[in-house]
Amino acid sequence: FSTVNPSLQANAVRSAMLKAELYVSSPQAGERSSLLYQAGQQTLNVVSKEVMHERGVDPAEKDMYDIDFPELSETYWVVTQSLRDQMSNLSSQPDAISRIRISCRFDIATNSATTSTSYTVGDLAFVQLDENQTDELQALLTSRSVGRAEAAINIPGIPYGFRTDVSIDARLVVQTGNVALNTTLTLTGADQGEVALPYWTLRSGADRPGISVTTEKVTPFAASGGTSSGGHS
Repeated sequence: FSTVNPSLQANAVRSAMLKAELYVSSPQAGERSSLLYQAGQQTLNVVSKEVMHERGVDPAEKDMYDIDFPELSETYWVVTQSLRDQMSNLSSQPDAISRIRISCRFDIATNSATTSTSYTVGDLAFVQLDENQTDELQALLTSRSVGRAEAAINIPGIPYGFRTDVSIDARLVVQTGNVALNTTLTLTGADQGEVALPYWTLRSGADRPGISVTTEKVTPFAASGGTSSGGHS
């Protein structure tokens, strides 16, 4: 027997966008960032009530979605010489910190009677690069042939890696669980005639990146009040 209000509405995930960004900062010289990987979902499947019960989630209170993303970024790594020089100079500073942020934006429909959506953003990984990784990054930024370069950034699993279990509450606050996979970002040079266009791929564990998202149902009153635009956590 459930005491949950039968009129609860779903915080339905309509789409998702995964990003991986590089940040290089120094207290004395500021911060620069570069987008490495970006891709919308490849598949977005609603998890059945039966499977939710098997995973220990009550479908009367929550909904669940399995989302997969492509390994290959939808965009090439376009970084100007000026930005490369600035990030290279920053990373060579003794107090510099280089970090990788992997985040996901979720577009949420909180009212089935309208087509409006809200959005929320959560971090799936945010890790500081170690000395060896920073040296490799420095070599990449100073290379004269970035378009044909090969490079890889490997992030170990617990506690740093790509989080695969995500929950979104009724206030659209994103929280991540304790399941984390090894993460690999790989730069590949793609020859397009005389122009070499580099791109990044993202893998979590041995597979393309994927996450399981649980959303908390909301009352119709709450759903009707947040449909025009969203914030992010």
